Amino acid sequence: MGSFLKFVLLTKHRIEMHMLRLRRAFGVLIALLAWGNTMATHQRAGEIVYRHISGLTYEVSIITYTFSESPADRCELEIQWGDGNSGTLRRVNGEPGITPAGIYCEHTGEMVGERIRKNVYTGEHTFASSGDYTISVEDPNRNYGVINIPNSVNVPLYVDTRLLINPFLGVNNSPQLLLPPIDMGCVGHPFVHNPGAYDPDGDSLSYELVACRGEQGQNIPGYILPEASSLFTMDPVTGDVFWDAPVMQGEYNIAFLVKEWREGVLIGHVTRDMQIIILACENEPPVIAPLSDTCVMAGDLLLFSVTASDVDNDVVTLTATGGPLLVAESPATFVDSEGQGVVTSLFQWQTQCSHIQKNPWQLFFKATDDSEPVNLSDIKSMQISVIAPPPEISELIPTGRSITVNWLPYSCENASHIKVFRRVGSASWASGACDYGVPTETGYLFVDQLPQGNVTSFTDDNHGEGLVQGMEYCYRLTALFPDGSESYASEEFCMALKRDLPVITHASVTATGAETGTVAVQWSKPVEIDPEITPGPFQYDIYRYRSGQNAPEKVGTNMGLEDTLFLDSGLDTRDDPYLYYIELMNLTPENTFSVGTSEVAQTPFLRVESRDQELQLSWSAQVPWQNTQTDIFRYSEDASVWDSLTTVAGTSFLDTALVNGRTYCYRIRTRGAYNIPGIVSPLLNFSQEQCGTPRDNIPPCGVTLSVDTDCALLANHLRWTNPERTCGTQTSSYTLYYTPDRQSEYLPLDSLFNPLDTSYVHTPGNTIVGCYYVVAVDEVGNRSEPSNVVCVSHDSCSVYELPNVFTPNGDQYNDFLTPFPYTSVERVHAEFYNRWGELVFRTEDPDLNWDGRNQFSHKMSASGVYFYVIQLYELTLDGLVERTLTGQVHLLRE
Repeated sequence: MGSFLKFVLLTKHRIEMHMLRLRRAFGVLIALLAWGNTMATHQRAGEIVYRHISGLTYEVSIITYTFSESPADRCELEIQWGDGNSGTLRRVNGEPGITPAGIYCEHTGEMVGERIRKNVYTGEHTFASSGDYTISVEDPNRNYGVINIPNSVNVPLYVDTRLLINPFLGVNNSPQLLLPPIDMGCVGHPFVHNPGAYDPDGDSLSYELVACRGEQGQNIPGYILPEASSLFTMDPVTGDVFWDAPVMQGEYNIAFLVKEWREGVLIGHVTRDMQIIILACENEPPVIAPLSDTCVMAGDLLLFSVTASDVDNDVVTLTATGGPLLVAESPATFVDSEGQGVVTSLFQWQTQCSHIQKNPWQLFFKATDDSEPVNLSDIKSMQISVIAPPPEISELIPTGRSITVNWLPYSCENASHIKVFRRVGSASWASGACDYGVPTETGYLFVDQLPQGNVTSFTDDNHGEGLVQGMEYCYRLTALFPDGSESYASEEFCMALKRDLPVITHASVTATGAETGTVAVQWSKPVEIDPEITPGPFQYDIYRYRSGQNAPEKVGTNMGLEDTLFLDSGLDTRDDPYLYYIELMNLTPENTFSVGTSEVAQTPFLRVESRDQELQLSWSAQVPWQNTQTDIFRYSEDASVWDSLTTVAGTSFLDTALVNGRTYCYRIRTRGAYNIPGIVSPLLNFSQEQCGTPRDNIPPCGVTLSVDTDCALLANHLRWTNPERTCGTQTSSYTLYYTPDRQSEYLPLDSLFNPLDTSYVHTPGNTIVGCYYVVAVDEVGNRSEPSNVVCVSHDSCSVYELPNVFTPNGDQYNDFLTPFPYTSVERVHAEFYNRWGELVFRTEDPDLNWDGRNQFSHKMSASGVYFYVIQLYELTLDGLVERTLTGQVHLLRE
């Protein structure tokens, strides 16, 4: 039946075409002469998209919008795969029929507007390997009369799409552009368009306007963006194209990239070349009421209404598209609606765990009126973030120096991990509707993450270091998903460790000395001892060690639970801090054992650094509680008391306006606390006494050096800036440094003790070669940074050369052959030959002084040309360098 229908259609069409040729032969001939190949033009817009099938195989579609009456309409298009191969894709949309060119096609495309045909050409291709491929199509020709493309009728349409196959980035599908690339507007009225891009993989998208391209993918010569009254832009985030406002009616083409990003990596793009048709009309477009981006927890119902209105009271059609409406599981619903002047429709989406993704879902709403001669539209986009529900902590269980966090099985099975966060003390923070994860500013620290599944507990022992007695610990959980998205944070659960061990509270220096120092150690007794496990009696053992010392030393024992103070004496508290901890011993007869130890606490240790009229104080105190403030005291010799200077929150303080050379002594007192009740607060601990003397340790600023060379005197004139004039720092002397070449060490050349003397003349000898720098020194010996280095090369003065003639005739003028004035030659090996190649003179004297006599026969050499070869050994910045000089000289006797 299909074959018979095809035969009938073909026969009918051939008869009609034959009659048409007979009636219109002359008219068609005139049209062809006038329009050339205009009637063979058809391309208005196009793009290429792809879908992953399996392995290295992809389904690729070319989507074009064409002039429906063009005889250039084709059943198939050629495509370049980007791997050196090409293929043919057949059209797959529309009913079977005859094209305007008289060709039968199984699919003839779909009419989507007046004289506008949508065509989808689809096929599969298997790539040989992973790689970066640019898939492209070039199809002649564009439709006639595109205003911003010169001679558009002869310009091909070219679009490409980038496909990156990388196993480390995972499977990828291209963005799908859901709104058509043909749009219409009116002269003088703002125009808005959006491609309605949707990424099936949830990748992030961005947008960029580019030039339309033609033959071989080259930018079209003379192409310009459409002329606007003030603005033509594309929002790189939303994809909104805004044209304010068209100034001339006609057809325009623009092109843009839809870029696809994953984990910050650009993994592909789709190029869309689209057409905008502008007509002369007075209609106002409909307006969609503003929409706000929103967030919803997976599992909740998202419900909101969308309204569009038209000031001209036209009939308005309101439609929607976007990812939420296209997902396979529990898609959103939005009923396309019409209304006179005003129309409203309801968006509903019952979200679920499969909708969770890192990047927001994008929705596009389009309102179109029914006005003539053109239907105008408004497009609004919005983003919906589907955030995973929070995990639920069920309980916290303290065990020794650890806390076990238990939680209920997580509701979203597609999560990959559960993340555990901890902080000391509670945080008054509640996550907002769009706040996922646990922000760092809440004070929570990431502890660990565990695979989601059968694991529903985590024991926190601070990575083997143990948690601190006396502190309340708070926990939150989040769920992590394979794409990097994270859930809302769980509710906060807090708990302190069981107080069955001593809690150290003080390690305070009570006397400073190299051998006579003392430290007061104090702790809070355990109050939650289990008498069945540890019936007692009890003993405290006090241990001490210095920073850097591995083996602690037992320094004292207190019997019973009530004696919680120990004074350690005979210490060097001046030069080092001390660290202490307390061990609780159970002394039950025949059952003696260690119950456990407290945390380690260090005595506060103060350092004082001298500066010019200042002393910089800094201190450290490694303790298990939280120190929040530090009181600073300075000893007053006049009153013989410790004066309180100030209280600071940090661990440093700068004492200013001091007298250089005078000694000042300090001590500090830290203030801190545990965050649970039942322990004394505040915890006050003193450092040792530390003294310092402010001294001028600020060097002069550096100088800027310049060097001029006097070739006649073989002297280098050094000049430099005066720091007192350039930056106001005092200087008492300058030290000059010199090296004869870059390989040698810089050595002091001289010192000048007049700060106003900022010049120096150096005569290195028979050379001017060398490098210099200068250092400024103040009266207490502070040295500036070295100045810039200035080097003088051997070619700064004349190089070694010979004249081309000399006249040894005894007239006392030019009787000897000597070089022109030179520098930096240490020695030579010179030989002169006559024109027969006989050696007539040899010397190692750089001045030569040849009198024209044959050195070997002792006779005067005849007039003529003599040739020389001279091996020069020159002093350069690279050391002693050999150079060969050759040439000829004329000896004249008359």
